[in-house]
Amino acid sequence: METEAPLWVILLTAIMAFGVPLLFLSFGIWMFTKTRRFMANAQQINATVVDIGENRRFDEGVMHTDYLPVYEYRSMTGGMERATAFRSVNARPDIGDQHAILINPNEPGVARYSAWAGYAFAAFGIGIGAPTLIAVIRHF
Repeated sequence: METEAPLWVILLTAIMAFGVPLLFLSFGIWMFTKTRRFMANAQQINATVVDIGENRRFDEGVMHTDYLPVYEYRSMTGGMERATAFRSVNARPDIGDQHAILINPNEPGVARYSAWAGYAFAAFGIGIGAPTLIAVIRHF
């Protein structure tokens, strides 16, 4: 004798089955378009480290410190701009060091070292979301 599940259980299962893959897929597409939009106007410049943020964390009982350099560079309009890179670095840079970074004039406060991380996150989201969504659609 087979009993049918309550309607709320069926609806919750369907929402989870479709929602989670759609969430991954949406994240992947959003990350791809965001990275592509940044790289469309990005320019490689030399910038100077003017400040260093620190992020301390414990990993398996050991304290690690990541450094988040703040860069200063001359914008196309001639003014000085500051930008923070998303990627933290393990080695502490010195104030005054020069580094090549990517900046987008439309987002002057954001610096990147390359585009690979943005595209890697996009591939991860799309790579998980698309096949899972296809499997869910074929199952239902």
